[in-house]
Amino acid sequence: MFFQTVKFLFLCLILNIFYSLVYHDILTPTTKAADHDVPVIPEEIIERGLMSLADYEEASAKALSLFEYGQQVTLEHGLVLVDTKYQFGKVNDGSIFC
Repeated sequence: MFFQTVKFLFLCLILNIFYSLVYHDILTPTTKAADHDVPVIPEEIIERGLMSLADYEEASAKALSLFEYGQQVTLEHGLVLVDTKYQFGKVNDGSIFC
C-alpha cells in the first residue's frame, strides 16, 4: 500500500510539472444571455461597458489567483484541478432574494 501511495503521489507531481511547463492558464470570459452563457472577448467587455478596464484586470487577476490556490489545495490531496468557473458580478444590484 505504501509503494502504491508513493507511486500515485509521484505521478501527481510529474503531471503537475508537465502541466506547468506545457500549459498556461487561460481565461474564457462569458456574459449572460436569456438562458445561457455567451463567450465574450475582453475588448468587447470594455466596449459594451460591462466592466471598466481596471475592473476587468482586477477580476482576471483574482480569477487566476483563485485558480492557482485551488490547484495548490487539490494537489495537496492528490488531485489535479484542470478547469473551474468563477463568477464575478454585482454584489448589490437592488435585487431581493429570499
